[in-house]
Amino acid sequence: MKPLRNTIATLLVVLLFNHCSSVPKLQKDAPKALKEVYYQKWNSGLKNGDSGIDLYVKLRDNNIVLDLVYFRGQVSRFKNSQHDSTLFIAQFNSQIKKPISLKDSSLSSFQINDNECVIRYSRQKNKTQLYYKISNIKIQETINYPIYPTKI
Repeated sequence: MKPLRNTIATLLVVLLFNHCSSVPKLQKDAPKALKEVYYQKWNSGLKNGDSGIDLYVKLRDNNIVLDLVYFRGQVSRFKNSQHDSTLFIAQFNSQIKKPISLKDSSLSSFQINDNECVIRYSRQKNKTQLYYKISNIKIQETINYPIYPTKI
């Protein structure tokens, strides 16, 4: 009976340590490439239309690649701006009540405030995934889109 108890106890300890190592660790120092981070709320012009938040991350250079972000209870992928290779944008729709289902749900294990986010990124030379928590994200003025496009 004792060997079975010891085996079960050993198995539990191994599983516990294995689970702890799967939680991503935050980098202490900010990536040097980060220049500016802000978010902007938007509303559609339709009566029952969508609304949401766009999160913008401006880099100093292209030494890092932004992948995922966890912000206000949702996970989103970054998209690179078509006009600026150092600008990354993540979009969050307020109609979605739970985080987007992505392979990396471990981002949602971080405790963050409304003006904070956790980004997953990698360096150009090294593809290792790193995590960093950004605090005190600035808010820009809300965009209220018109019902009909304005004529130019």
